Amino acid sequence: MLDKFIESLTAEQKMALIETLSESIEKPAEAKKEQRPEPVKSSSADIGLDFTVSKDNGQVKTRIPVTENKRFNTFTDDGTEAKGTEFKTPDIKPTERRRQPTKMVEQKCTKCQNSVKVHPTHAREWYVCDRCIGGR
Repeated sequence: MLDKFIESLTAEQKMALIETLSESIEKPAEAKKEQRPEPVKSSSADIGLDFTVSKDNGQVKTRIPVTENKRFNTFTDDGTEAKGTEFKTPDIKPTERRRQPTKMVEQKCTKCQNSVKVHPTHAREWYVCDRCIGGR
């Protein structure tokens, strides 16, 4: 069926068909090349093939102490203060303390056998008083 179609064409039509087919074959190859966008090189970071980012721009980075740079204080005091009702501390009555005061616990020093009252957080089985612990 295709053979009959080609035989029915004139020489000019055959040449036009060949040109059209050759162009359509070349265009997909070019279209594939055009579809791939070139990777954008970021100025601040380079992205590797394993998706790691490095910020190396080929610059040599040296650390300089802050005290070696010439720095200037650019603050200028214009004398304005934060005044207004939104900046005023409200007058609120503080809540009363409801917690019981801590009760000291009596401990016996394991070295000198003296009884000492200490805060509950410092109570332990093997207690050594301040006087004995200072003499170590």
